[in-house]
Amino acid sequence: MKKLFKNKTFVIWFGYTVILLIIIGPLLIASFAAYAGDCLNCNINEGGTDDCVRWGFPFGAILNPMMVLGWLSLLSIPFGFSCLIGWTIYSIKR
Repeated sequence: MKKLFKNKTFVIWFGYTVILLIIIGPLLIASFAAYAGDCLNCNINEGGTDDCVRWGFPFGAILNPMMVLGWLSLLSIPFGFSCLIGWTIYSIKR
């Protein structure tokens, strides 16, 4: 594992991958929750949800926090882009 992280190209691209996951992670989770709610005919929104019991499992209790996680993107997108700029500067000076 140490040998893998000594490769500078791998470290640079690994850093970019982690930062991009931080940027788009909340949006992907919220999009998945909206899509799953659509497929299950559930009313999923930030204000609340219906019970949405399918196959004996309450999906509404799981999908609602996932949908609210989309608001985290208001913080993760600017933070992620500033990290991208910082990582690029770090990678060039390295």
